[in-house]
Formats: sequence, structure tokens, C-alpha cells
Amino acid sequence: MVHAAETFIPKNPNREIVHIVPREFRVDNEGGIKDPVGMNGVRLEVDALIVDVSVSSVKNLTKCVMGAGSSIRECVFSPLAAAEAVLTKRQKELGALLVDIGGGTTNFAVFEEGRLAHAGGFPYGASHITNDIAIVLRTAVDVAEMIKLKYGHALPDEIGKKEMIKMSEFSSDDETIVPRREIAEIIEARFTDIFELIKKELKKINRTQLLPAGVILIGGGARIPGVVELAKRELRLPAALGDLQVFADEIHERDRQTLATAAGLVLWGKLRESGEMSLIPDTHESKTPAWLQKIYSLFFP
Repeated sequence: MVHAAETFIPKNPNREIVHIVPREFRVDNEGGIKDPVGMNGVRLEVDALIVDVSVSSVKNLTKCVMGAGSSIRECVFSPLAAAEAVLTKRQKELGALLVDIGGGTTNFAVFEEGRLAHAGGFPYGASHITNDIAIVLRTAVDVAEMIKLKYGHALPDEIGKKEMIKMSEFSSDDETIVPRREIAEIIEARFTDIFELIKKELKKINRTQLLPAGVILIGGGARIPGVVELAKRELRLPAALGDLQVFADEIHERDRQTLATAAGLVLWGKLRESGEMSLIPDTHESKTPAWLQKIYSLFFP
């Protein structure tokens, strides 16, 4: 059924579907059903969330992986993989927003009642903050990156008015002195824009300020001081840095947000191979996955 519905979706040659996630089933117009297996009825419908990606991005990723001598079994939307390693079952049940602030993109996933409720992404990330700093200070991108990492903060009010940054620390031929608060204002502005986009997505699904488990931040950009407090202020939700539920002994605390997706991918593969993956049906090996074949057999013996 899920794949049959796919035929009615307008085709975009520049996009590729990577996940079809059933959110709700309806049997003879009775909705709110998580699993219709075992039910009797004549009409079966499904409300599914479709996650698609840029075809060129997938091709580039595949080329890189194959160039390294490996192959790809499955493409996974990063917050879904990270969620396996970061979010607890209770957080997914209560309602949680996972935000992955990467270099070039920010991706998010909303979970509720143990299922994926919404997901998306934006072409803005921590590297755009670096570019913003470089433009405002009229300095090189690598210098802007060093300034961001050493002096960056997302809350200008937390920075003393007399705190200054000597540009000569990063570039010997630059004697400029820059208020650290100015850097914080640049960072705050970009993050505020990102959180505003996320608020609009939450509004689409009527979940503004309605996720009890709050927002969990991962990715390199999440490590900038003040981001958690800014997220709490802008999204009006409890906020925290994501911590790994797995591989905690193997990954240093300072790297856990940055490596959350990588850890999640390892766990995703393990769960997939063992058949324990319940969040996303496996559509890799057959056009109609086993879980859907089972439902078909109930209605079309």
C-alpha cells in the first residue's frame, strides 16, 4: 500500500525517496491505528511520511563511499539514525524534537508516541556562521572559523561589554580589536533564523510548545556555548545537548554530539541486520517489505 501510494506522488527527477514511514493506519475509516495486523476489514488506508533527498547528494555520497572501497546498503536520514543512539524510548513516546546542526545543513525529526511524526531540513548550518563572521569582520574563512571555535557564544548578553578579541592572535598582519559581543550577535542572529524555521515546521503539525521531552541538540554546531539556552528561549521548549545511549565508553564526552549520527548509523545497521528495527520498515531488499506483505495477506488472502 505504501509503495502503491508512491505512484500518486508527483515525480521530481532531482529528488529520491529514502524513507516511507507509516504514521497511522485506518481500517474501514477507523483511524488512530498503529498496527492493523490482526484486524478485519474491507478498506485499509495509511497516512505515511515520505522523506526524500537530493539525487545529486546521494550520487556524490555514493561515489565517495565507493571510492573508499566500500558500498552502500541503505541511505538513512541523519536525525533518524542519530535518534537510535541519542533518544530514549520514553522521549520518543512523550514527544521530542531532535535537531542536528551540521556544517552545511540543519536537519530535524519530531517523534511522538514512539513514531516519527515529522522531519525536514534546511541548507543552513555552522559553516554559515563562519561565513557570516568572515563577511562582517572582512577576514579569511579559516580565521573566522578559529574565532568561532575559541570565542563563539550564542548569547550576547552573557558576554561582558569589555571583552575584546585581538585579531593579531589569528592573523599577524591584522591589528584590529573586535568586541567579543559582536561575534556573539552574529552567531545569535544565524541560530535565531534556524530556530525560526523549525518553529514554522512545528506549527505545521500543531506541535508548537507541545513536546514534553523538549528539544535535543546534536551536531558540531550544537557545541557552541549558549545554543541550548537560545533554543530553549526561541522554541519555548525544554532543551539539552544530546548524549549517547550507546558507545558511551568508546566516545569521549566532547565528541558525543559531533559523532551522534555516526554512532546511530552503526546501531541502525545492527538493528536492521538483527530484524529489531521497528521505526523504519526495510525497503531495500524487496519492492514490498515483509511488514507490508503481512498486512496484504490479511486483506487479500
